[in-house]
Amino acid sequence: MEKFNNFFCHIFSELGANREDRILKDMLLYMENMEGEYSLSKFWEHFSKKNLEQLQFGGLNNFKRTINQNYFNWLPTSFQDEQYKAALEFWTEHPSTIPLKAEIRDFDFFEGQAVNNNPLLDDDQRSIYTFFVGMLWHYAVCQDTQQVLQKLSEPTLGHPIDITIEGKQISQDLANSAREYNFFRDVLASNHVEIEEPVICELGAGYGRHAYIWLSDLKCKYIIVDTLPALFVGQWYLKNLFKDKRFFEFRGFNKFSEIEKEFEASDIVFLMPDQLKLLPNQVFDYFISISTFPEMSREQIEDYLKTFSNKTRNAAYLKQWSYFENVFDNITLKFDDLTLGTDWNRVIIREDPILRSFSEGVWIRS
Repeated sequence: MEKFNNFFCHIFSELGANREDRILKDMLLYMENMEGEYSLSKFWEHFSKKNLEQLQFGGLNNFKRTINQNYFNWLPTSFQDEQYKAALEFWTEHPSTIPLKAEIRDFDFFEGQAVNNNPLLDDDQRSIYTFFVGMLWHYAVCQDTQQVLQKLSEPTLGHPIDITIEGKQISQDLANSAREYNFFRDVLASNHVEIEEPVICELGAGYGRHAYIWLSDLKCKYIIVDTLPALFVGQWYLKNLFKDKRFFEFRGFNKFSEIEKEFEASDIVFLMPDQLKLLPNQVFDYFISISTFPEMSREQIEDYLKTFSNKTRNAAYLKQWSYFENVFDNITLKFDDLTLGTDWNRVIIREDPILRSFSEGVWIRS
């Protein structure tokens, strides 16, 4: 970790005295001292450095054009892309003019980790990407049992790739979040385990794309557990989106009793991973984690699953790579390897209908 800690020091020295820089400094100092199973995996040592560099380069106001490409925003620019083909198959079977109405503007600024230049500057690739997002939106609307997409649009905060349908701002992130939200809530309803005002914890929430759906559609408490820079970006983003909510902003504490009253009074809570152990058991109704576990060491995966099994009282939703080789931590993980213990039943598992290299499942406590 010495090389990574030296990088932390470099980032730290570049920060100023404004409020957001002070918050990031506090988070950097805290995360640098996390040890054992809560320290960064080798995978995230590598990618956190890149994400922090991109955040410095583009700033918070442009994070959807930079670090978000390293979270769950994909870039299909080929007819051979698996997501493009799956969305096209659905559109062919359920034709609609919706994808044809997708329009893209303001695409000049873009920096992804997996691309060396901006593919959206190419006319053909830009057209493929725009049509894909339109098809994905069409699919999500057709599956929208909770009707969240009727009332929500992609927030302009963070400068998303500007794609609209008849003036409504749409995005991959909002479409995918709606798909995940509908799937989980439908399974909860069919198994008669929905909670009226649930306490939800999401591990690895990124900037809060999934939290945005829950907090917009349902009265709930949402707890985000993540590392940097995601926790920093998510706190800034959700605080600016939900100005009427009560927040427990990240800070260090030694025992739950120190923050219990504030924790209970808050609508949205931000925690570092090692703070999980300080919370009481069965404090969450639902546990959610999307595209996280393959990026950890084997020991970390086992510890997180055990922790959330103890901290969650009702149901869990996981969406992960079906098969993933993590060369940084030297592990191979299959979705079927993920278990929550003997007092949990996995009631459903399926291949994601669009992103077919991913699987999603729901567990319910027996």
